[in-house]
Amino acid sequence: MDSPYQLLRAGGHLKRWRPVSFAAGQTIFSPGEIAVHVYLLLEGRVCTLRLLPNGTYLAGRPVGPDIFLGELNVLTGETSLVKIEAVTPCRALQITAGEFMEIIRSDPALSLWEAQYCAQGILNYTRQVVFDFYRPAKERVAEYLWTLTQNRGQPLAVDKEALAAILGSTVRTVNRYLKELRDDGVIALAEGGVVIVDPARLQQRFRP
Repeated sequence: MDSPYQLLRAGGHLKRWRPVSFAAGQTIFSPGEIAVHVYLLLEGRVCTLRLLPNGTYLAGRPVGPDIFLGELNVLTGETSLVKIEAVTPCRALQITAGEFMEIIRSDPALSLWEAQYCAQGILNYTRQVVFDFYRPAKERVAEYLWTLTQNRGQPLAVDKEALAAILGSTVRTVNRYLKELRDDGVIALAEGGVVIVDPARLQQRFRP
């Protein structure tokens, strides 16, 4: 399947976009923000960060390039549910929300690409939900800690109530799994949170 850049070029739409850049760590969208622009990421990677009840963010896996940013909010008319942040220096193209909608309405090939992209996202989410439903909570605790350590410094400030809510479990269960990881030498308790002692073994707890 052609990339969105190739489709925009084939449709003669590139002249309507203007180049922009983002520094590593720069926020592209914030939770609750109304998208007035859509971006096409040409180079670099970004990640989505979900706001947790304790006011901190849980980062997803980095994605990009060759993706649109902000188009789902423009298409649905909804504000952003997550924070989108540049993981690396990024180069992108920018267009207003109104112009993006004009292009989508006028270009069947680009509309099909966007529909397939959205459908794939829904399918991936459904698979993850089904996978998590049958996966032991202790594996998800390990994955949560691993995700935190990839996006923050140590020690990790772990909100046990927030983690229990994410897992659909209880604080007591979270404490039990953290104790198991500590007793096995995978993590250690330190002032201010948790320190990952053995990252490789932590990964083994949730990856085959």
